[in-house]
Parts: sequence; structure tokens; C-alpha cells
Amino acid sequence: MNILKNSEHSKDIANFRQVTDKLPDGMILVSADGIILEVNRKASQLLALKAEALKNQTLSLIVSGELPHIIEKLKPYTRSRTPCQVPLKLNVSTCYLTDGFLFTPSTDTAVALVVLRVNECDSAKNHFFTLNQKVKEQKKAMCQLRQAQQELKHELELRIAAENSVLKLNQELEEKVEKRTAELENSLTELQRAQKILIQTEKMTSLGRLVAGVAHEINTPIGNCVLGISNIEEEALAVVQKLDSKGLSENYLRKFLSNTQVLSKAMLSSLHHTAELVSSFKEVCADQHNEIKRSFNLKSYCDSIILSFHGRLKNSPIEVINNIDDSIDIHSFAGIFSQIVTNLVMNSLMHGIEDKGTIKLNANYHEKALVFSCEDDGVGINEAFIDKIFDPFYTTKMGSGGSGLGLSIIHNLVIHNLKGEITCTSRVNKGTKITVNIPKVELIKSS
Repeated sequence: MNILKNSEHSKDIANFRQVTDKLPDGMILVSADGIILEVNRKASQLLALKAEALKNQTLSLIVSGELPHIIEKLKPYTRSRTPCQVPLKLNVSTCYLTDGFLFTPSTDTAVALVVLRVNECDSAKNHFFTLNQKVKEQKKAMCQLRQAQQELKHELELRIAAENSVLKLNQELEEKVEKRTAELENSLTELQRAQKILIQTEKMTSLGRLVAGVAHEINTPIGNCVLGISNIEEEALAVVQKLDSKGLSENYLRKFLSNTQVLSKAMLSSLHHTAELVSSFKEVCADQHNEIKRSFNLKSYCDSIILSFHGRLKNSPIEVINNIDDSIDIHSFAGIFSQIVTNLVMNSLMHGIEDKGTIKLNANYHEKALVFSCEDDGVGINEAFIDKIFDPFYTTKMGSGGSGLGLSIIHNLVIHNLKGEITCTSRVNKGTKITVNIPKVELIKSS
């Protein structure tokens, strides 16, 4: 049977030569029964045979083996359009059949056409080596891709789990923060309430010390007055008795009047001193309960405060010296200054001076501030404790009359009420100096 005359494939055969002549590979078109139908130019060159000499010849012309055996090996290619390696060996040593595939599908009446590719041995080997390498690389890349996908999936799951965990922790943390904030706010409220109570207690304690001092001071002049009045009363009774018995002499009367005059002057002096003490006490006491600014002379006001310590300092080797300039008049909270001066002097008496010594009050204007200081020549403070003396409840006399609030209250009053600064310098066995700086603008009466 002449395949070329089969009109069913004549068009495909003609197109094959036209298309494959332009390819760099050798191509042979064969039928399923092993007949060579067409070859392209490259295949003729590789096989060293003209195309006309190859057409309509069996593959046994160029392939080793019997035709039936060759036809049997061609069967897989009549059913696959994917190139597959050809297990046929060419008689020409310089050429090699690389692969084969279905060219046109077979029908009940048509014979399938198969394309066989021919290459030079070296290029074919290189081609298959490269192809195999590419296949291996692709397989490896696919494996790596799958592994990367698995790792990515695993990492994504871990991240989602971590995010959920973080969200849960954040929620728990927010709840804890809210709870803790509420607890701290309650604690702060309680501390502020306790602080107000303690400050008020300290103010009352300071006032109590003031009252005790003034009471002690008043006791002496009042006692003198009582004694004087008693003497006058006794002598007056004696004069009346002598007058009734007509035994009153001029000399006795003159002596009575002279004694009465001396006692009256002594009692008047004591009463003036008592009035002065009461006036100072009333002023300081009123100021401690009144937080309204007023104008006052700083030196005179400090004298009134020092006067309340007279009972404690009388017959004592401790002296309080007021070196404040007479000309310093200020407009401020007198009660706050009273607390500051009282607590500073008490601090020196309780902690600074153990036996005898001097406490000096000084004040002067420096640039734009009033510099007020209280200095003693007592035992001093260890450098390690300087930074703690303004802390609440810090005291070296706990259990011995010290509350640890005196300097803390002074610190708060200076910082918050007077808008100033307070510092402490000290040397052991040399003394302590506490300095208060108050802006001048805070001490001037606004117009």
C-alpha cells in the first residue's frame, strides 16, 4: 500500500516537510506499521541519505532489528502526544533517535502517524543530560516548594496561635491593669486622707506645744500677781484692824501705801507680759487655722513664735537668736510661716542640739527670692541620710516623741503653698542648716 497516495494523510505529510525543514532537529515521519513517509532536511543530512531514497521505505533501512520488532516498539507513540524516549537504535553511528510522539490521532480507517526526532550523538546526550538535570532540578524545586509551603503553613499556624495568645495576654493584662489601677486609686485616696489626718495631727501637736509653752510662761506672771494681791489683801486687812482699834499710825499707813505701790507696779508688769504672751499666742494660733494671706513683719512675727519656746529655753544652755532684718515685710501665709519656723526650731531642739548650742534664724533677699534659713551648731546629719530627711515618717527619734512628719510637712508647705525650694546642708558634729528659697513675687501683695 502506497501511503503517499492516501488522501487522508497527504495534507499532513505535505505540511510536515514545510514546517520541520525550518527546525534545527532532524525529524522523521513514519506510519504505525513502520513505513517512512517523510523526512526533513536536517534528518537527511544526519542520515547521509536523500529524502527521496528514504520515503516509502521501512524503518528497518535505518533502524537495527526486524520490522515486526520495530513496529511493536512504535506502538506506545501512536497513543501519546507527549514526547517519549525511543528505544530504537539507528544503524548510523553518528546519529541517535532521541524521542517520538503521535503526529495525528488514529481512526478506525486511518493509520497513526508518528514523528521520530533524530539528533547527533553528542548533542543528543547533552540534550538528555540537560533534560534530566532540569527534571531533577524541577523535582527538587517542587519538593522544596512543598516543604516551604508546609513550613509556611506551620509558621502561619504558629503565628496565629501566638497572636491569639498575645491577644489573650493583652486582655488579661488590661484586666489586671484596670484592677491594679483601681486598687492604687483607692490606696492613693486612703493615703491622701491619712496624710491630711497626720498633717492635722502634727499641726495640733505643734499647737499643743505652743499652748504648753505659753501656759508655762503665763503661769509665772499670773502667780506673781496672785501673790501680790494676797499680800495687799493681808496688809489692807491689818490696816483696817488698826484703824478700828484707833492704833493706826501715820508711819504704818505710809509703809502700807509704799508696799502697795511696789506690788502694784510688779503686778502691772506681770500682767503686761501676760497680755503680750496671750496676744502672740492668739496671733500664731489664729494664723495656723487661717490660710489667707496677710502682710506682716517677718522678724517681729518670728519673735512671737520664739516667745512660745521661752518656757522650754529658760534656764537652758540653748539659745535661739533672731538675725532677721527688721525691714523685711512680706505678704504671705502667716500660718504657714509659723508652722515652718516652729517645726525647724523644734527639729533643732529634738535632733540637732543634745546639750548646749545656738539656733540662728536668718533671712535676706537674694536677687528675686527671699532666702530664709534655720541653722544650729549641733551634732549634724550623716551624709547618707541627707536625702531622706524630707521623707514622710523618717526620724531618728521614733518612739521618743518624733513622728517623722515635721520636715516632710515643711517640705510640702514650701513646695506646694509657697512655690519655693528647700535644701539641707550638714556636717557631722558641726551642725545643720536648712534653707528655704521663696520667689519674691509670691511675697508681694497684688494690686
